[in-house]
Order: sequence, then structure tokens, then C-alpha cells
Amino acid sequence: MSDNYHNYQLLLAKAAQLYERHGNRRGKYMSDLKELCLEDNHFVLIHDLRDAMREVETELRKKMWDEIESELKSEIQYFPDKKRSYKKGNKGLCYQLSESTSLEVVGDSAIWFGVRCSKKKYKDKYDTLKNALVDVSGEKPDDDYPWWQKVDRLEDLSLLLKDAERQKYAKKTAREIIAKGLKELLEVLEDIALVNAIKEGEKTELVPEEEIFEILERLS
Repeated sequence: MSDNYHNYQLLLAKAAQLYERHGNRRGKYMSDLKELCLEDNHFVLIHDLRDAMREVETELRKKMWDEIESELKSEIQYFPDKKRSYKKGNKGLCYQLSESTSLEVVGDSAIWFGVRCSKKKYKDKYDTLKNALVDVSGEKPDDDYPWWQKVDRLEDLSLLLKDAERQKYAKKTAREIIAKGLKELLEVLEDIALVNAIKEGEKTELVPEEEIFEILERLS
């Protein structure tokens, strides 16, 4: 076997000893762990372990987001049937609703959801979204998100490793997203999409005139 294999074994054994020795004294544990990283060739080995850890975390987060999406779709019949993509590093879900607008459920330690639309690039559409969503409870809009809402915190990354705990967290988070306004948000976005289609002459004949006025009144 290679020298690196044995070096990894020694490094992990020493790290385990430090963890056992210091117990709950995290400050001392981290201090000694940093010293361990500087010994021999450990610094190079740590880089490999860090890269592997990032890949593992990315895959585990992907599972979590898939589970959150599955819960949302099971609770909301009209959830967007759009192409879904992952945010960089699997930090969330992104549903492209139009060229200018996307629905995002995202986060790292803090999780939130909202509507993304650049005020700089699409000011008229940004203003329409912001005005239409003013009565849906959310956080203060910024230049990229005319509406967004905080949800939860993922403070313990260890739960990503345990299927049952991760799935429980995904269900809890999905329910909180719904409770904090996702259905209302989707209803407004659907109304805006319908009005845009009407203006473009695509669905006028399918929508009663009084319904058109009701939708326009809600968005005005």
C-alpha cells in the first residue's frame, strides 16, 4: 500500500484521539487540530479530505433539496412544472418561470424562498411583481428579489447524513415554506402570467371578461 494510505490512517487516528481527549472543549480541540494539520505532510492530506468533504456535502444537500421539492409538490397541486435547476453548490432550487423571473427555494445555513427578478435589467416587470406581492407577508425587497421570505436554519449539518432526520427536516421545512406564503405567492404569479398571456392575445378567448377585470384589479 502507498505511503499516503498509511499517512491518512495516522492522521485520522490522531484526530480521533484529540476528539476523545478534549470531549466538549471545542476550543482546545480545534487548536490542537490546527497544530496537527501543520505536522509532517498533513496539510496536503487535509486538502484532499476537504475536497472530498465538499463533494459529499454537495451530494447530501442535493438529496435534501429533492426531498423538499417532493414535499412541496405533494402539498401544492399547481407547483411550477418548469425546468428545475440547482443553485451553485446545490444551495437550493431554481424554477425559471420566464426570461426575467424565477422562483427560488435556496439557502446554506439559513433557508429562504422568493421571486428573483433584476430591477436593473427588468424594471417594469420588477415593479409589477413588487406591487402585486405587497400584501403577501415577506421581507424587505432588494434589487434582485421583489419578494422573499425567511424560513428556517440548517444549523446541524450532521442531520444530512441520517436519512430519517434529513427527511423529517425536509418535510418540516416544506411545510414552513407553505405556511409562510408559497401558495399565495404562486397564485399571484399565476395571475401575472395570465394577464401577460391575455395582453399577448394568447388566451383571451378562454377567460371571461369579468375574470380579466378581477385579475387586473388584484394586480393594480
